[in-house]
Order: sequence, then C-alpha cells, then structure tokens
Amino acid sequence: MTAFFNRSGIFLFPAISSIAFYLTILYEIPVAGFLFLIPLIYTLSENSASLRRLLTANTVYTGLLYLIILGWAPGVMEAYTGGNTALTYLCYAAFVLIALVISNLLIWLYYLAVKGARRTGSFSLPLLAFTLFLQEAAMSTLLPGMPWLTLHLAYSVIHQDYVLQWASIGGVYFISFCIANFNVLLFIIFRYVHKRLVTVPLYLVFLVAGLLFGYYRLEKGNDPGTGDHGLKIAVITENVPATTRWDAASVNSLVDTYFSLCRQALATQPDLVVWTESAVPWTYSGEDDFLDSLIRISRPYKVSHIIGMNTAAGPESVYNSAYFIRDGKVAGRQDKIYLLSFAEKPLFSFSLPFLQTEGFSAENGEDIHLFSLQDHRIGALICNESNVSGAALDMADAGADLLINISNDSWFSNSGLLINMHFKNARLRAVESGRPVIVNSNQGYCGYISGKGQVQDSHRHTSAHLATYSVHKKIYNTFYLDNKKLLILLLTLHPVTLYLLTRKKRPNS
Repeated sequence: MTAFFNRSGIFLFPAISSIAFYLTILYEIPVAGFLFLIPLIYTLSENSASLRRLLTANTVYTGLLYLIILGWAPGVMEAYTGGNTALTYLCYAAFVLIALVISNLLIWLYYLAVKGARRTGSFSLPLLAFTLFLQEAAMSTLLPGMPWLTLHLAYSVIHQDYVLQWASIGGVYFISFCIANFNVLLFIIFRYVHKRLVTVPLYLVFLVAGLLFGYYRLEKGNDPGTGDHGLKIAVITENVPATTRWDAASVNSLVDTYFSLCRQALATQPDLVVWTESAVPWTYSGEDDFLDSLIRISRPYKVSHIIGMNTAAGPESVYNSAYFIRDGKVAGRQDKIYLLSFAEKPLFSFSLPFLQTEGFSAENGEDIHLFSLQDHRIGALICNESNVSGAALDMADAGADLLINISNDSWFSNSGLLINMHFKNARLRAVESGRPVIVNSNQGYCGYISGKGQVQDSHRHTSAHLATYSVHKKIYNTFYLDNKKLLILLLTLHPVTLYLLTRKKRPNS
C-alpha cells in the first residue's frame, strides 16, 4: 500500500483535490471546504525532500483544476473571435500555463524554505498551508485583469453564512488563509493523531471560535439603523443575448423592450433605476435620441438612472462607464478601473478580436466618482470589479454607503460555474466593506445583498425582468476596511517568523 501511495499517489491524490475543489464550488457541498485539500497536502508533505515530486504533484493539481475551471473558455472565445479555433485553444493553453508557472514557482520557494529549516516537521506543514494560500493571492495580485485565473479557496465555503463573516476581519484572503490552515490541521489529526493529540483541541478551539464569531455577527450584531426612509431602487435587466446586434432588423424591438421596462419601473415610483453594464451598446453623446427619450419618459417622476454605456476616450479607444442621470441630465460618471486583459485592453500587445468592440480598446479609469442621491452616496462597480476586493474597499473608503455592481454575463450563460460568480463575489465585497450591494447582470444572477452578505433576493431570468428593493444606509465600517494594511503585514510576518524560528544554524567558522 505504501508503495502504491508513493508511485501512483503523486498523481491520484492531487487529482482528487482538484476535482473535489471544483465540485465543492459548483454544488456548494457542506463542510467539503475543510477537507478537499487533504489529499494534496498528504502528497506534498510526504514528498517534501524531492523537488521533482513536489512540482509533479502541484502540476497535476493546478493543471487539472484550471483545465476544468476554464472549460468554458474555448466555446466563449471561439464565439468572440468569430470561430478562430486555433487561437481559441492557444489562449486556453496559455491560461493554464500561466497558472502552472506561478503556482510552481511558489512551490519551488516552499521547497527551498523547507530545506533551510532545522526542524522540518514543525515548519513544513504551516508553511505549506501558507504556500497554498499564497498561490491564489499571487494570481489575484499579479493578474487583476484576468479574474478567471483567480480561484479563491474561500469559494469552497462562500455558501456557509457564518464562515462568510470572517471576511469582515480580513477579506476573502483571510478566509482562504483559514481554509488552508484548517485543512492542514485536519491532515495532522488524521495522520499523526497518536503523536499530536494537542492538535485536536487546537483545531476545535479555532473552528468553534470562528463559528461563534460568525453567529454573533450575523444573528446578534444588529445592523445599526439611521432612521432614513430608505432608497427605493428599481433594477431593470433587459437580458439581451450576447449575439444580439442593434441593427435595422432588431432596433425597433429592442427599443420597445427598453421603454416598456422603463415604464414598468416608473409605475413602482422608485428613486433610482439601475440598468446593466453596456445596456446602451454605443458611445455616449449629449445628442443621443435614445437617452433623450428615456429621460423624457422619466422626467415627470423625478427619477434618477444608473446606466452602462461607453465613453469616447480617443479616436479608437473608449471608457467602459456607468452614467448617473439625475434631474434630466448627466450628474456623474464612473469609468471602469480594473479592465479585462485580452478583452478590454491588450496584454503584452495581444488582445482577442471581440465581435462587438472590433477596432477599439478600452482605457482604464483612474478616479472614484460617487453618485449622490438624497442622503445616499453610491459607488458603481462595473463587471469584473466585483472580483477585486480593493475596488469595493476603495469606494467605501471614499464614502460610499451603497455599492451597485452592473455587469453582463450573457457570454457565460451556459457555464454553471461562471454564471453566478459575479453574485458570489458581490457577497464577499458586501461582508468585506459592510456595505449593501445591488447586483444587476444581463442574463446573470441579480439581486440585493445586505452588508453582512445575507441574500435578500437572488434571481436569474432569460427574458426582460424588473425587480424593486428598498435599501437603507449603513453607518459602520468593518475591521478589514479600517485595518487592511495591518492584516497584510500580519500575513507577511507569519511565514517569516516560522522560518526564523526553524532555520538551520550555520556552523561556527
């Protein structure tokens, strides 16, 4: 049996962890988030003396995981590139290769650190947990424009409301750090329970303390109210397929749908109407007949709008923008800051030839512009910015008390995993910042999330849809929002301290 583990386990166990991680995210399997890394940890810890075996095991785990996770990519990219199959699979392979290079580089550094430690047993497993966490942190930090390569360990427990509250302490990274360490502690219990009985109560103390914190914050720590009457928001989701063109054959039908939705929304007497990203798929103009008609319909109701459309940035470049229309005129604009690499902006001078933006590239916005309505200040997150923790925190720091994420998931409507990722990420952003979040995604999941990540409403439709919510201000900051720099320092000191305590002493000369 031992010989089988040594020969075949190096391929089998990492593959089990990859598949288990994917299934846990896809089907929200209870408790699995605390277990799925154990087969991988067994393989890496048992073979820490051999760099080749470490890299082999990690390559199996990372390679298989991203091959599965990115399974949506060939079909979507082929549609975007007009059927260029060779380019599609070249990009698919390149994405997996990028993930392998970054993750294996960190495994190599882990190997060097372990070889330099004098007490390997007490050092290698905690450092392995940190390395697994660091793999995702490196992906999201180095490649913020490629969210499909950011795979948080926290996604495995995002459906567990008490665990989700840990994000208020240290964001999504703190949850991932805890998940990696809980998997290591469980591995120690299973593998060395006859030697290290102290690990069992240590594990239980940490887990119970974490769950009690989540319970108190969610169930006992009431959201402070402000006495305001709330902001009534109508969310209009046009649910237009990705391949739809605003041409002579379809424009009348599309315009009728938009105006009909607008009139339905106005009948609910909202303060604000929220449309999706690129709801108007052309560049803004002050003489736009469509916008002028929309404003004219709304003017008697004194209703404001947030609507997604492009802004001219240059002869062949645009900003992906969210426009704020109040009192019949443009009162603000937020340009997307974190652009999609290969899609909205080139990476290393290469980009995919998108069907609907052919000949154009996007420019990233640089400043945060909040939208003021009554006594609320609203921050707009555009598309994949829901995946960037810093985007929501920066808006909360700037004074936003409500976040709105507008996006377009029409190209991913056939992916069971990706179609709800905007919504899942929005839950994390809500808990991290303490701000409620409204999500409006064309052909994706839409709804309303409280500042504690509680889903007040979640729905997905394939036809035009309207939903209304009453949102109240929040008046407190989370620990993470106020102390994010401190947390980064503590996470950095963790492996450094371990190494200094266990590094080998050089012999006296």
